[in-house]
Amino acid sequence: MAQPSSILSSRSQIMHKSLPRLCALFVLLAGWTLASQLAGELLVPGPLTVFQHLTALSVLPDFWETLLITAWRLALGLGLATGAALLLGLAAGASPHILRFSSPFISTIQSCPPVVWLTLLMVWAGTGTIIPVGVLFAALFPPLFITVTQGRLSLDRRLLAMAKVYAIPKHRQLVQLIIPGTFPHLVSGLSHALTAGWKAVAVAEFLGAGTGIGAKMFWAYRMLDMEELFAWTLVLIFLGACVELGPVSQLRSWAQKYTSRTRDQHND
Repeated sequence: MAQPSSILSSRSQIMHKSLPRLCALFVLLAGWTLASQLAGELLVPGPLTVFQHLTALSVLPDFWETLLITAWRLALGLGLATGAALLLGLAAGASPHILRFSSPFISTIQSCPPVVWLTLLMVWAGTGTIIPVGVLFAALFPPLFITVTQGRLSLDRRLLAMAKVYAIPKHRQLVQLIIPGTFPHLVSGLSHALTAGWKAVAVAEFLGAGTGIGAKMFWAYRMLDMEELFAWTLVLIFLGACVELGPVSQLRSWAQKYTSRTRDQHND
């Protein structure tokens, strides 16, 4: 049975962690309310008005379908970018020739702003899912490729040389040495990709898709429906916060634990 002192200690720790967030939320709501009073409800709907509109939206099937569409595009674009980064990044990290050959292409893709890919894809493919998925792939693939390549290059070459001496099969080296060794780098890249992914998908949907959260924001802007625009903005912010506090936080925790465990094994 838990001691009262331990229960009180855990509660105080929770309050200590939650207090800054609650204060920040209070300041945000107070600033939002003040801006609404100064600019007027037509330009800046108040928090209560927006929350009421959002509640009305949430009971509609179209609301949840819109969320699923955007989430599916994020998952598809992130999955394609991660798969390509793993395949090419591991190869580039293992071969200096492949690294030198691929570097100019990666630099070119990374230097192009998303609006370039957005414009080209709209010309080539019209509008639809291809636009946000393509823009997301172009935005996430270069940094994921770089992190995977750096992870492959940072592997202990003595372990790889020992594996070659003992004629360990390539697939076992990949599963037992290479992938675990690049895992912290990949997790770091994925945490950044998840954080930035919602923004990239929403921007691409705003300009190049007829469905999704970004498209809803576009039509709210066109119709000057500020309550709708603020409601979908809140949804986007909430989803981004959930991703940051959920999967991203978990990925960073895994990376830290893996790095600490690996460091302890090397010290032993």
